[in-house]
Amino acid sequence: MVIRTRDEEGSAKYDFYLSDAPPETWLCKLAWVATAEHRVEECIQRAKSDASMDNYHVRTWRSWYRHMALAMIAVWFLSLETTRAKGRRP
Repeated sequence: MVIRTRDEEGSAKYDFYLSDAPPETWLCKLAWVATAEHRVEECIQRAKSDASMDNYHVRTWRSWYRHMALAMIAVWFLSLETTRAKGRRP
């Protein structure tokens, strides 16, 4: 599968994917899964900038897990509020 996207400058970018999905799998579903990587990266970058996911000073793994969970909840809340303010449904 080949997915073509355009960046801000208008130049085309091609991504190539190989899948072992069954032949009856819809192409739009394969494209959605293939582009999920970019959405995950955007969410992680937003968590680092908006919820201080990368700014932690902990001494134990338990504290680190708590900080990460709270940061993810904060990003989830910010995402819901952003979509609500724009008048769209998530």
